[in-house]
Amino acid sequence: MATKFKFGAHLSEETLEEYAFGRVLEPEAASIEEHLLVCEQCQDTLGDIDEYILLMKAATREQAPLPALVRPKRRLAPYVAAGTIAAGVAVAALLPSVRPVRPAETVELQSLRGVEMPRIHADHPADLRITVPDLPDAPYRVEVVDGSGGTVWSGRAVASGRRIRVLEPKALRAGTYWVRLYSEKGELLREFGLESS
Repeated sequence: MATKFKFGAHLSEETLEEYAFGRVLEPEAASIEEHLLVCEQCQDTLGDIDEYILLMKAATREQAPLPALVRPKRRLAPYVAAGTIAAGVAVAALLPSVRPVRPAETVELQSLRGVEMPRIHADHPADLRITVPDLPDAPYRVEVVDGSGGTVWSGRAVASGRRIRVLEPKALRAGTYWVRLYSEKGELLREFGLESS
């Protein structure tokens, strides 16, 4: 039976964790995704959960042995070993269900009036292709901000042949974004809209 979520009520952290691990059946998943499209607080909570999962994955890969001087005393060794094994098994059981990293989607950005705002799928990074026919081939700074003006990504890019290409590495959640193009001196030159849904 699918659970319906009211617009005014936020999703519980347990529900978002189950969703992040892919343990939610399709009808309920659709309802959760519908809520996530409009609720920034739940989007942020899901982002924190995803970040925690990635940190746990990284920690299991980077686990190093303790130096000889700080090894636990012999009588604690069986408990420490058992705890480490249990934690490793728990993390290993959770890893296969983590959502895969999605490929970047190409987005053509042009400063033309009356053109519909380009769209990409949510949770995908963006391969931004910016056409700047009236700007010289030079270094620029590109910034991606969310609908509330918070910086999502910022980096340098160089125009070549009146085009700029930027691979924005962070997967964009559902929402409206603005891609801003600045000169090296910090002067805002262009602003492009981008929808992620």
